[in-house]
Amino acid sequence: MLAAGWTPVVDNHERCFEFHAQVKDQVEWSILAVACEELEKLDVLLDSKLQMAPGSDIKEEAQQRRQAVLLALQEDRQDRQHRFPPG
Repeated sequence: MLAAGWTPVVDNHERCFEFHAQVKDQVEWSILAVACEELEKLDVLLDSKLQMAPGSDIKEEAQQRRQAVLLALQEDRQDRQHRFPPG
């Protein structure tokens, strides 16, 4: 990886790799450099979105929505059984 332009760095006590294009004229290296820049932008965007709602838990909200839908389905089923009894 080192020969390909990746260098190890430590960020927040985690080891990761950064890409530094060695030959600017090669298409493959320039594509990787642009991809790294875009991934860095995405990382910043995701961090900002996660920090926007620190008190909310996405999984908990999804679970609450599922419970509300299940409750609505059960109520609808009971309502239909009372309106249209089997038999």
